[in-house]
Amino acid sequence: TSAASGMVQVVILVAVWAWAGSSGSLGFSLPAVSDLVVVLVVIGALGGVLYLTPWGRRIVFGRLGEVVGNAWLNLRTLATDPSKVFGLFGSAALGKVLILAAFVASCRSADISLATSQLVFLYMTANTVASAAPTPGGVGAIEAALIAALTGAGVDASVAVSAVVVFRLATYWFPVPPSYIALRHLRSIGVV
Repeated sequence: TSAASGMVQVVILVAVWAWAGSSGSLGFSLPAVSDLVVVLVVIGALGGVLYLTPWGRRIVFGRLGEVVGNAWLNLRTLATDPSKVFGLFGSAALGKVLILAAFVASCRSADISLATSQLVFLYMTANTVASAAPTPGGVGAIEAALIAALTGAGVDASVAVSAVVVFRLATYWFPVPPSYIALRHLRSIGVV
């Protein structure tokens, strides 16, 4: 599920980047080639340190390798049943599209007039950055990243906070009580 969600995230991010860039509403440009070379050299050096040190090899070839190997095995097994592949990737894509629609609706309710393509790109970028945070559901990180993305695009800070609070209440916090009640019910009847 995580692998499918990650793949869908990358595909949607690239598609939205192309959509927002073609509409001229993005206000985004690629960094200079020399900056990219510096980043690649740093990543290569870090990779070399991981490969050359015993603790680095344990991380890369130990637990991380086991997790990636298990995910790959599960995806290969899943690929033998096209309906399950469609269900997995389709539900991940549908969930992402619904979250994007909720974010755009929250921004519109706060009178944020940025283009839809720009709002979607800002959400996808902020969500990608916030996914590195080790908090459940990205609590705190996604809010900070979304507010920073909106204010960076010229939205007043108080308006950005309002839109993000409405969005997170509707998509993260309000579903918790009914979900808890449903979980308790499913446990009581022995389904879970």
